[in-house]
Amino acid sequence: MTNWRVPHDIDLDETGQETARRRWVLLELVSVAILLSVALSAIGGLVGGFLYAQGPSGGGTSGYWLALEFGSRWVNPPVAGLLLAELAVCWLGYGQWAGSGQDATAGTIRVHVERLSRLVWWTQVVFTAVFVAAVASMVSLIVVDHQSISGVPSAQIWGTDLYGVFNALAVIAITSVGTYASARLLRATRRYLASPVATATTSERR
Repeated sequence: MTNWRVPHDIDLDETGQETARRRWVLLELVSVAILLSVALSAIGGLVGGFLYAQGPSGGGTSGYWLALEFGSRWVNPPVAGLLLAELAVCWLGYGQWAGSGQDATAGTIRVHVERLSRLVWWTQVVFTAVFVAAVASMVSLIVVDHQSISGVPSAQIWGTDLYGVFNALAVIAITSVGTYASARLLRATRRYLASPVATATTSERR
């Protein structure tokens, strides 16, 4: 069976011969869109935190902690869950292309599995970035609360801390599972690309 009946579109050269380039399918585009959205959120956080540090409230140890807390506000369980869903899309795509019922040519399959392998590698990078940002968010939130809040009952401060800590822990849990799963999927794609079926078309490129 085909990849959910999506045509295996190919590009032809001026002589009508098949080229090595394969067009992107929907699952691959979904993965790219999710990775791009998370990456843009992270870049926005970095830029926002940097600009916040340059403002009147910036400067000094306290100001840097405030900037770090401000710049990591994009880190939350929905973002981490979206990234985990992107990995599931990659896993589903790999199962479709490398499945025994796939009727595409070996060259087409190899190109798409190579593409998925690169997407999974970038997913690992983003998972790591989100994990680090979650830890930074958790620490900075606690420091900021205890440095900048005055005249507020300690129960309210600890309530804010606990919410932020558990929110960050949820992100850490999701990213830990995602990192493990992406490592497994990356190994699977590389094993497939090193198999005799895939190496028979090594000369073909996207």
